[in-house]
Formats: sequence, C-alpha cells, structure tokens
Amino acid sequence: MSSTIPAAVLGAGGYVGGELLRLMTSHPRFELAAAVSDSRAGAALGDTFLHLAHALQGHVFAGRDDWLDRIESGGELA
Repeated sequence: MSSTIPAAVLGAGGYVGGELLRLMTSHPRFELAAAVSDSRAGAALGDTFLHLAHALQGHVFAGRDDWLDRIESGGELA
C-alpha cells in the first residue's frame, strides 16, 4: 500500500506545529496538504523553519479563514 495521506497542520507557525511538520517530512505516508497559521499567512514555510526549507520548498502558510473557505466550498485543502 503506497498511497499517501493528506494532512493539515493547524497552528503550523508555532513550536509544536513545526515539530509536526518535521515529523511529516520524514514520514513515508503523510503528505502535507496545508500548513495553517493566521500570523504567517502567505509566508514560505522554509523562511520560518530553516532546517526544513528543502523539504518544504514551495509550501506557504495558509490563513485559517481562507483554508476553511476552501474546505466548505469543496475545494482542495492546499
């Protein structure tokens, strides 16, 4: 079974969120669908977590309201 599990991290800009992101980057089954942080919305994840910059390249923080709107409208998580 090789399918990935999309996962979102709420509060991703904080210490615990950063640890979850670190664990997800090395996990074979989880795929980051969204990293949600109102205070860092629009910023690159690698700018906040320099030690994960390569693994999180191309990912940006989503704001809570924008992310919830996408879910409610049936859109993509990320």
